[in-house]
Amino acid sequence: MTRRTRAGAGEVYVSLGDSISIDLYAGGPGRGGASLLARNRDDDFPAWRGRDLATARPDLGFLPLALDGGTTASLHDVQLPRLESCGAVARAVTLTVGGNDVLGA
Repeated sequence: MTRRTRAGAGEVYVSLGDSISIDLYAGGPGRGGASLLARNRDDDFPAWRGRDLATARPDLGFLPLALDGGTTASLHDVQLPRLESCGAVARAVTLTVGGNDVLGA
């Protein structure tokens, strides 16, 4: 399981954005794109064995801040303030946001 970080835990990989970056619609915990980048499920995806952040940086935490239904507004108003207030140092960041903005237009 990926070491999920919440507050003041040093260096982290941060996932920001919308439902593309969460596990909910990807088949369960650890199966979303951001989770798989943080720590691959080697038994399920053997072709990606050793190509995740946990292999490259085992000390790097994972801070999943992406939200179901996330928009550019929630990125600005919710996710970025959470990142700023938690005290972690973002060493890697992915951003998947905009799909829900398009759907709502």
